[in-house]
Amino acid sequence: MRKYPITASTIWLLVAGFAFGAQAGPVTRGTAGLADGSAADADLQAVVLTPIAAELKARLESVKGSKAEESLIGEIKAYYEARRFEPIWIVAGQPTVQALALANTIANARLDGLDPDDYNLLDLASASRSGDVSAVAEADLSATLAGVRYTTHLAAGRIRPRSLSRHVTSTPEKPPVAEILTGLSSASDVKVTLQKFEPQDEQYWALKDKLADLLSDSDETDQPEVPAGKALRLGSFGQRVTILRQRLGHKAIDGDAEHFDEDLLVAVKAFQNQNGLRADGIVGRGTLAVLNRDSRGSLISLIGVNLERRRWLPKNLGTFHIAVNIPEYQVRVNKAGRTVHTTRVVVGKRSNPTPIFSDVMEHIIVNPSWNVPASILSNEMLPDIMIDPSGFFSRNGYQLLARGESWSGFRQVHPEMVDWFTVDPKRVLVRQPPGRRNALGRIKFMFPNRHAVYLHDTPAKNLFSRETRAYSHGCVRVEDPMAFADAVLSNESEWDSARLKKLYGDRERKVELAEHIPVHLTYFTARVGSDGTVETFADVYGYDSVIRKLNNR
Repeated sequence: MRKYPITASTIWLLVAGFAFGAQAGPVTRGTAGLADGSAADADLQAVVLTPIAAELKARLESVKGSKAEESLIGEIKAYYEARRFEPIWIVAGQPTVQALALANTIANARLDGLDPDDYNLLDLASASRSGDVSAVAEADLSATLAGVRYTTHLAAGRIRPRSLSRHVTSTPEKPPVAEILTGLSSASDVKVTLQKFEPQDEQYWALKDKLADLLSDSDETDQPEVPAGKALRLGSFGQRVTILRQRLGHKAIDGDAEHFDEDLLVAVKAFQNQNGLRADGIVGRGTLAVLNRDSRGSLISLIGVNLERRRWLPKNLGTFHIAVNIPEYQVRVNKAGRTVHTTRVVVGKRSNPTPIFSDVMEHIIVNPSWNVPASILSNEMLPDIMIDPSGFFSRNGYQLLARGESWSGFRQVHPEMVDWFTVDPKRVLVRQPPGRRNALGRIKFMFPNRHAVYLHDTPAKNLFSRETRAYSHGCVRVEDPMAFADAVLSNESEWDSARLKKLYGDRERKVELAEHIPVHLTYFTARVGSDGTVETFADVYGYDSVIRKLNNR
């Protein structure tokens, strides 16, 4: 015979059953059917649950969430089941200290770049005072759902990264629900406990501090945004021109503030030059977006967007790590919380964006050859090849390899042997051998990944002098690759740039790294500079606007 433990809850319900005739039925059924197998188990469970626990159990069975929250809902149900469905936040008829602290923190979620209205937290104190079992259960469950969602958003972001683009494949780290609920419900300081779930780097906290400052500032100090509308240009007239002058701090010399005159044209061109925009003097959508992003409201929104993206990255970026910031066109090597090297980079153009993800650098290749991707061959090279196959390959120093019908694998063949008008790009391989003319330069830094991108040298040094540097097919070109190599190899005892240069030649040489280094390809359009001011960068791939739209759904 199966034995059933007698708990305090069991005794309470048995006593209550005899004291109140309305509950006598269930107690009798539960004790009479112990030998009835599964039916007896179900009856007994009804006996051992307190009224509030039974109500919570029933409510949990009907809880629904989005597809992305399915696993969270499942973990929440398991957590309650492990504690016999007893309330977490309302104990002895009162909200716990932790519950009240959590409610207060969520009410101020704007300080985290989040929206308090997303969490639907009920008034725990009112529910407790009501003494109504249903109200208490509903309030306790609302606190659990709010606490789990809020903590998960702090740790891993609110939006699924891949909803932006197939090129955004960051994998946020969601903490286990049991860890969240156990930590918060027993915390001596809920705010400190929540901070442990957040990213742990200085730039993240600096952005949060700036957000708090902006939210506490008076609206009276805010500059107005130039309203959207037709492009403003020389000769334009109206109130939007007056606001444009205010944003640029440029008074009308002739006294007509609503007139877009020659002096305002000069001011607009100067602003465009300073921000890496085409200096045509026309205030279209691009210039307007950059112009308005420095207003208080826009900065609040911009910081929120960037906090969201930081939460998609690993919580700890690594004591020694490499970070490329695409909108800034910069790569940094960071060690022990300090940037030890930075240099300019060229990133993917809008049609071939550099992907956003994290991986680990494993090795360096000196004298790399370049296998031309099929997309570049088809979309860019093929028209020129069809005109003059031999000349094209000769001028560019390319080799042609083909996979024939009568042999396995690829073999080098003459370009004239291929019918370029009907060729299947999958059956040919265009390769550029090592050398000074190679598109990858003399060195590439490898972190094998699904996107087949990496950091590398380039012979096209002229692009680094430009303010806007989105010209590649997705890989990241480094301005000073050997200085970058010294920073990357700073923990290696056997290698430095001088030794790498001795490997220069006409064949590939692979250098394994004894210490693998985390690499993060990131997308931050706002960061706090060394002087404490917020630096903003153009939204080169348009991801900021996508995140705002997803946040407003």
